[in-house]
Amino acid sequence: MPIHSCGFGSKKTSYIMTEKSPAAAPVPPKKTSASQIFIFMLGVVGALLVCAVVFHLLSASDGANNDPVSLSSDSDENPSMDDNGPKQSLDAGRIGSFAVATDTLIKLNNTEGKSFKLSGEVWLGGNSTTSRYPKAAPGGFMLMVRQTDGLHSYEFNADGVRDKRRLLEGKAQTKIIAKTPWADVPLHTWIPFTLTVNADKISYQIGSHTAEIAGPLDTNGNNQIDLIAGSKLQNVQLEILGGA
Repeated sequence: MPIHSCGFGSKKTSYIMTEKSPAAAPVPPKKTSASQIFIFMLGVVGALLVCAVVFHLLSASDGANNDPVSLSSDSDENPSMDDNGPKQSLDAGRIGSFAVATDTLIKLNNTEGKSFKLSGEVWLGGNSTTSRYPKAAPGGFMLMVRQTDGLHSYEFNADGVRDKRRLLEGKAQTKIIAKTPWADVPLHTWIPFTLTVNADKISYQIGSHTAEIAGPLDTNGNNQIDLIAGSKLQNVQLEILGGA
């Protein structure tokens, strides 16, 4: 750095001359290239696909765990046929016959809150091959009585009887209770059955087997038959006995 002197008379004054460095030019911001944006989007899409696969696997696992494994299982949360499936109906005072190619619900008309009797003959064609719950209607036939939803009903089929979270002997139930299970009702032959429903009891007979659910019982809910493809009904009669 140069030093300059200036003299005035007998005095000299020294001055230090400083040089300023030029200001640094601003650095322009880096631009994101199209390839970098593309790579980032691929990463996002990949993460979403992984999440979707994991969710699907977890859902499939839950569905498998909900299948019923026995008559007394408490895991079949919705064993009846899909409400969007085929439907038929039976009126009192008429004799009906049914042969179905797909799993079908047959509604017992005008029986809600009433006492009634259902009788006829059933041809058991075997368990469903399309339902998520193939063991729900053993042999291909089930009577669902006082059903308010898939979790609450009295059920009667070829394997026995069960109370599914409905009133039993005047007491509320929180689990499925199997009553009088049996396992020797034959397939592919006509078998007579009778169901008599009252507020104080429900009596059921299929072939040589009989069972009863003692009341007081619930009286609200729908009444219907779950008939699986390949099974048949003949000489079916519905009789209204009066109030609940």
